[in-house]
Order: sequence, then C-alpha cells, then structure tokens
Amino acid sequence: LPLCSNYRATVVGRATRFVFKCLSVVQHFYCTHSGTSSSSEETLTFRRNS
Repeated sequence: LPLCSNYRATVVGRATRFVFKCLSVVQHFYCTHSGTSSSSEETLTFRRNS
C-alpha cells in the first residue's frame, strides 16, 4: 500500500509539473505575442525555478 500511494503521488506530481510547464510555455508565447513583457518575465522566472 505505501508503495502504491507513493507511486500514485509521483505520477500525479509529474503530471501536475508537466501541465504547469505547458501552461507556462503557452502563457509565455501569449504574453510575447500580445506585447506584455512583465508576465513573460514572471513566466521565465517560474520556468527557471521549476
């Protein structure tokens, strides 16, 4: 049971990280094309920390 729950947590964490990375990439491109520099800088900082 501990192994199963640990494995599930790992999968969920990995999936969540993947989703957030995709969202940050989408936000980065959106902010770049819309001309908003502050949000894209925040996104780059977020991607560097993760």
